[in-house]
Amino acid sequence: MEEITQEETSGTGCRSRNYTYTRKAQGKRQDIFEQFTPRIGSSRVLGEDCVCPDCQHALKEIGSCIQRKELVFIPAQLKTCSHIQHSYKCSHCSEKRD
Repeated sequence: MEEITQEETSGTGCRSRNYTYTRKAQGKRQDIFEQFTPRIGSSRVLGEDCVCPDCQHALKEIGSCIQRKELVFIPAQLKTCSHIQHSYKCSHCSEKRD
């Protein structure tokens, strides 16, 4: 924790006030997540849902990213769970635009 002192002086210089406050430490959340081995949860779009709504061709996965991280508390256990969101594109529509 960091302690900061700030002085305030009026225009005449007769009065002054001292303010002291303590800042919270930054970056604690990431430190907590790094202590645990992550359990990866992933959901994919499959079948009829993986079709381009414009041209009805199959979508192709182009990447994924962690959507959110959460701590899961089970009595006598604490686990971290990362949720991954996959990205898709239509190869047929993207060729038309080029």
